[in-house]
Amino acid sequence: MGVMADIILGNICEGNFMAEENKNETTYQPAPIDTADVHLSEELLKLTEKIAENVHEVWAQGRIKEGWIYGDKKDPEKKTTPFLVPYDKLPESEKEYDRNTALQTLKLVTKLGYDIVSRGEDK
Repeated sequence: MGVMADIILGNICEGNFMAEENKNETTYQPAPIDTADVHLSEELLKLTEKIAENVHEVWAQGRIKEGWIYGDKKDPEKKTTPFLVPYDKLPESEKEYDRNTALQTLKLVTKLGYDIVSRGEDK
């Protein structure tokens, strides 16, 4: 795994993984790093949408490689999902999920002491 994966999965790297073994059953208790005190600049907030779109693209590419196709409803056995569409065609609820992933990642990177600086290139 790369550095970014280690940061995103910080709960494992930081030893925050909390599970209790109970007779062949694991009770997982998520413990994400608290980023409530992190306030992002307007520039980084705008970056959230671009990251969210890319998160969807990466997800879709992975599903297609696994043999998933577009379908009116999600069916794991048939490997169909209604979300194999361009980001701008997603329902707002799905976009919000991707936006939250992007936002929380930016906040975590900031909280961990990293600076995200634009090189002025608009891609």
